[in-house]
Amino acid sequence: MSRVARPRIAKPRVILPLIAAAILLGAAPAGAMNFEPSANGEIIRASGPIEPGDGAKLRKLLDEDVRYRFGMPRTGVTLNLHSPGGSVLSGLELANLVRERGLMTHVTADSVCASACTFVFIGGVRRTMLGKFGIHAMSVARGQQVTVVSDEHLDNVQQLTSTLINLAISMIGDARMITNMLKVPGSDIRLVTDNQLAEWRIITNAARPSQRMKASFDCAQQKLGTIEKMVCDHLHLADADRRMATALNWLIERNVVANLKEEQARWLKYRESCGNISGPSVEFGALSCVRDAYDIRVSQLEGLKSFHEAAAKPPAASGWKEHAPMREITTIRDQQR
Repeated sequence: MSRVARPRIAKPRVILPLIAAAILLGAAPAGAMNFEPSANGEIIRASGPIEPGDGAKLRKLLDEDVRYRFGMPRTGVTLNLHSPGGSVLSGLELANLVRERGLMTHVTADSVCASACTFVFIGGVRRTMLGKFGIHAMSVARGQQVTVVSDEHLDNVQQLTSTLINLAISMIGDARMITNMLKVPGSDIRLVTDNQLAEWRIITNAARPSQRMKASFDCAQQKLGTIEKMVCDHLHLADADRRMATALNWLIERNVVANLKEEQARWLKYRESCGNISGPSVEFGALSCVRDAYDIRVSQLEGLKSFHEAAAKPPAASGWKEHAPMREITTIRDQQR
């Protein structure tokens, strides 16, 4: 893989020596995760329970790629996940490694990613889901018994819970996956629906229509245009579309920018023309064009909104009217002299 610098997520501190080894997310069978790269190395199938040492195994596999060793550019690697869960700490380690190396994550239609596997999944820079995604709370590993729950044990569990929430916020900007996970008993499992996968920001790209994101228009309608489908299928674009609409409506309601509707109509025509762009693939060229169009338009409209919001507040609202000089203060005695 290329040595281009990638955003790094601080690794969770291993601060749970008393009970960390006994905590699992799910009753995973004995064994360890197996990593099987495709012939061209662009897909790695990761299957089996998550155990200590799996992070080192994946790192070694990635480091052995000749293109990575010599800093040669390459397309992103996709980690295809199929795992019932396992060690929490190992799942966190894998999640950070996946984000560190810029891997994409995917669950195929015949696969499941549950328990600790879900942490690995959200580490992906691009995340798609066709299979099953299951969550539940932490439980004690098989063969382990905690006969006395001390204050220190409780502190450790609370710290681990905080680490999981911080991981989700850092990786996907939303903690709802974790807060809902904690509501499901460790002996049970809850499958996350397509709507929740999108709403909780677990996926970045819709793999089927039921996973489409929320934009300023109805993504559930049948007759969506090509670019509209692209917006609904990509988390970044859907977020940008909502932000753009919020700023645009604010400005239109206050009528503070001349010819704003006409300019927005020109922008929409430009956005649609992105479908004429070609690149390494037709979708890639169009996607880059649409992404740039949204990023710039959002900056324009939110900048105007911010300017006019500030302009409506004193002292800007008064035209920066100067303060009058203070009148000379005299006392009654001064006046009698």
